[in-house]
Amino acid sequence: MNNKKPFANWVVDEWDAFIEVWRNRRMLAIIVLVIIVGIVAYWIIDKGAMVRIISDLKAQVAKIQTENKELAVEKNLLRIENTSLKETVAPLLKQAAKEFPGEEINESLKKIVTRLNAVAPLSQPIRVATAAIEVRIKSEESLNSHFMDRGAYIAFAKEGSGFAFGTQKEIFVIMKSLDCFANQLGEGEVAYKALCNMDVGKGITEKPISHLNDANYIEVGFSPMLKKSDVDVTGGSIVCTFNSLVRAELNIPPQKMSNGVIVIRDAKISLK
Repeated sequence: MNNKKPFANWVVDEWDAFIEVWRNRRMLAIIVLVIIVGIVAYWIIDKGAMVRIISDLKAQVAKIQTENKELAVEKNLLRIENTSLKETVAPLLKQAAKEFPGEEINESLKKIVTRLNAVAPLSQPIRVATAAIEVRIKSEESLNSHFMDRGAYIAFAKEGSGFAFGTQKEIFVIMKSLDCFANQLGEGEVAYKALCNMDVGKGITEKPISHLNDANYIEVGFSPMLKKSDVDVTGGSIVCTFNSLVRAELNIPPQKMSNGVIVIRDAKISLK
C-alpha cells in the first residue's frame, strides 16, 4: 500500500506549517526564510561564476592555440633563414678550405672575409643574394598559413625598352622562394612574408653589385595571390643582402595590386 502524499498536498501542508510558525514564532520563520533566500541567491551567483570561469578557460585555450600556430610559423621562418644562411656561407667555406688547407676553418674563413672587406664590396660580382619580403594587403580573411608549395619572387630590372618578366632582357636579379607565409594581423590586414634566394640561372652574377643602382623597376609576386585583382596593398618592406656584405632596404608603397603583382617603379636603391 502506497502511503506517500501527492506532491501538491505536501506543498500545501508545508505552507500551512510555515504560516503556523510565522504566527506563533515569527523570528524563527524569518530566520528560516533568510536561510532559504540565501541558499537560492548563492546558487544563482555561483552558477554565474562557473559560467564566467568556463568562458575564461575557453578564451585562454583559444589564445594558447593561436600562440602555438604563431610559434609554428616563426619556427618555419627560422628554419628557412637557417637554410638560406647555410647556402650563403657554403661558398665561402669552400673557398677558405681550398685556399688555406690544413688551417682551422674559423681562421681561414676570417682571412677570406677580411680579404673581401678590403676590396670595395660594390665592385664585387653578385654571387649570392637574399631578400626578406613582407607585403600587407587589406583583407578580413582569417589566415595563419604556411604555403609550403607556393612561394614568392622578386625581380630587379631596368625599365625602358620593354620589360617582360620571364625574359633575361633588362633583368638584373631574380630571387625566388619555394614557400611563403600569410597571417591576419587583426586590423583588417593580412601580411604575406617570404625569404627569397637568387636564382643562379638568371641575373647578372658576373656584373658588379653597383650595377643594381641602374635598376628602376622592382616586381614582387606571391603565388597564393596571383589571381587577386583590385586588392589594396597598404604597404610592405624588402630587405636584400648581396654577397653577405651589401644591404639594401626598400619600402613598398600603397597601391592597387593587379593579378597578384606588386610593382615599385622609379625605385631608388640605396646600397650600404
